[in-house]
Amino acid sequence: YYRRAVWVGLHSGDIHVYSRGSCGQWETNSPAILEVGPSPITSLAIGGSGILYAASGTTIAVIDADSTEIERSFEVEAKWENGRVQEAGHVTHLACAGLGLWVARADSANLWVYHTETYNLIQSVDLSDNIPRVLVGGRGVQGSVVITSLAVSTGLLWVGTNMGLALTVPLPRLGGVPSIYSSA
Repeated sequence: YYRRAVWVGLHSGDIHVYSRGSCGQWETNSPAILEVGPSPITSLAIGGSGILYAASGTTIAVIDADSTEIERSFEVEAKWENGRVQEAGHVTHLACAGLGLWVARADSANLWVYHTETYNLIQSVDLSDNIPRVLVGGRGVQGSVVITSLAVSTGLLWVGTNMGLALTVPLPRLGGVPSIYSSA
């Protein structure tokens, strides 16, 4: 529910927007329909100034929630390893904080941060190095670390993982764009 409407992401890659009619009843038979992409809508995130972000495959659509129109869309960048582009999974989670749009992808422990005005990639953060350090008793990590949820609350980015751990990343007071550096 955002801007007096219910936004529903569908498996078809469309978003149906339900609003109330003049009598106050929900118009369930005639939603506005936005065609985002050919892949299922996997995440919706509220941004600032009436913006809604929607993920379909590796595409993120920037939607003006007041006009219910797609302003633009952009592709998330692939991960580089050993000087080569690796297979890029679809976007699974989005979270917006200030000028930072945080993006998680399927089967990945990486977070990508995009600037919400330029849509340029600002930073990529690999969380897999942090998991073994916080596991109690030195138990080893079995399998790959995968991000399973994202949320922004009270100046923190909360990141859920398949290892049963929730990590927090402090967000700066202005802008919501971090400066995080992982040691190699």
